[in-house]
This record gives sequence, C-alpha cells and structure tokens, in this order.
Amino acid sequence: HELHTLTEIIHRFAPPNENHTANYARFVAGRVGVGMDERIDLVNNKPLLVEVLHAMSIMEVGRHYSKHTVLKGVNLV
Repeated sequence: HELHTLTEIIHRFAPPNENHTANYARFVAGRVGVGMDERIDLVNNKPLLVEVLHAMSIMEVGRHYSKHTVLKGVNLV
C-alpha cells in the first residue's frame, strides 16, 4: 500500500472524516517512540509492528491487550 509513516498508516486506517487522525498518529508515535512522519518498515520489523498495534489497540479500545497477545496475532499472519 506504500504506507511508510505513522501519519500515512493512521490516515488510511482512521480517515479524518471519521477520526481525529493527527491526534491518533501523535498518540501512537508517542507510545512507540518514533516520529509521526518518520519512515518506518512494519513488514520487516516485527517488534515495531507489535508496538504500533499495541498502541493502536489502546487508542481504539480504550484499554490494551498485552503485547504477548498482539505478538500471537502477528504470528498468525
């Protein structure tokens, strides 16, 4: 999908017409420790993917699933 930054990924997942996309991306970036517009590779960096999905689960659900649970889900793919 050619999505290389958290801003691009969050914009696709949570479009601005339905969400506060910039706040969402800022939240995830802060939790993960990367810049919103920093180029990242979630395909080849499984630990980073787990961190991003974990942060997104907190934003989406208001609580989080354990990182172990997120990793189990990632490993199913």
